[in-house]
Amino acid sequence: MTRETVVDGKTLFYEYDEYQDALFITFMRTPPLSYYEELDNGIMMRHDADTDQVIGYTIRNVSLKVCKQFLPTVPAS
Repeated sequence: MTRETVVDGKTLFYEYDEYQDALFITFMRTPPLSYYEELDNGIMMRHDADTDQVIGYTIRNVSLKVCKQFLPTVPAS
């Protein structure tokens, strides 16, 4: 299910796929035909196939990335 939020006055549409552990973010509710450019470490930039405009991002292995962010702050047992 696609959700939406507003960040710095801009509406973002996002969806998390638990099976793929991927977060899909777009800047429009119904994005056009597109292609991806791999940036780094499972982060892909999504481009409009006709205009090359950036229309979103896909982040793979989201759970692992989030856990790595907080792991250093977890107290030792």
